[in-house]
Amino acid sequence: FEPERMSIQIVALILVK
Repeated sequence: FEPERMSIQIVALILVK
């Protein structure tokens, strides 16, 4: 997994909330 993708995943989780 790329570090940049991990950041996007974290932001996506916050947006889903």
